[in-house]
Amino acid sequence: MSSPKHYKLDNLEVYQLARRLVKKVYYLSEKFPDKEKFNLSSQLTRAVISVGANIAEGNGKFTPNDQRRFCFIARGSLFEVFFCLQVASDLGYITAEEFRTINLGIRNLSVKLNNYIGYLGRKSRCTIV
Repeated sequence: MSSPKHYKLDNLEVYQLARRLVKKVYYLSEKFPDKEKFNLSSQLTRAVISVGANIAEGNGKFTPNDQRRFCFIARGSLFEVFFCLQVASDLGYITAEEFRTINLGIRNLSVKLNNYIGYLGRKSRCTIV
């Protein structure tokens, strides 16, 4: 089921990238040992969900400043995802190659999210509410 057209959420590249990242993180977290189910795995999956959820929630706000605020939260969650994956790599739960590959996706999303935040900032200066 796709979202109604007036939401424009599916058209946002940062939203699409966040959804792809969720799939990749869930796939990797399935490899973690059982002892991490309620620890690192839980923290990681909550953080990666937060990235896309905050982009979506911000998209539902009326002003560019509100949208931007939620994108800043999404950006913070993205850095949390990076940290958790770095820990998973340090502990040997994922390979160096898996970490390198997913980190490319994280960096790409980070750049696009920063650009989107900048766009919203410029848009807010041009908007009279």
